[in-house]
Amino acid sequence: MSEISRLKRLAKSLISSLNKSRSHYYSFEDAKMAINELGMSIPPDLLAKLLDSDSLLDDFLSNLYTLEDDYGKPVLNASSAIIPELQPKVYAEGQRIAFTVTYGTFRKQEVIFAEYNFGEPYFKEVNVE
Repeated sequence: MSEISRLKRLAKSLISSLNKSRSHYYSFEDAKMAINELGMSIPPDLLAKLLDSDSLLDDFLSNLYTLEDDYGKPVLNASSAIIPELQPKVYAEGQRIAFTVTYGTFRKQEVIFAEYNFGEPYFKEVNVE
């Protein structure tokens, strides 16, 4: 993924959507179900880290809302899985995970809507003395 695409995604997540009102909201359980649906592509240790962190689940939900705003329709179905027409995929490489979907009006593109790095900059335990 190019740096420009990452910057665009970061900018969209930082800009609040004050003019958009949501008809539905997702919960952590919805996020867990969506991630579990794609869980076969995620190494078990990384899946556990992702599902055990409320801050990562909250970030995943924010990314789902951003994706929903771009796509223009709800992205989770009744069973809290990402709708099949978006062709959701997970790429795991080392300690990094990227969630992608494929959509577009004129030309369909695979885009990363969420990515996580559990490698060197990630620290699960912090000791404060």
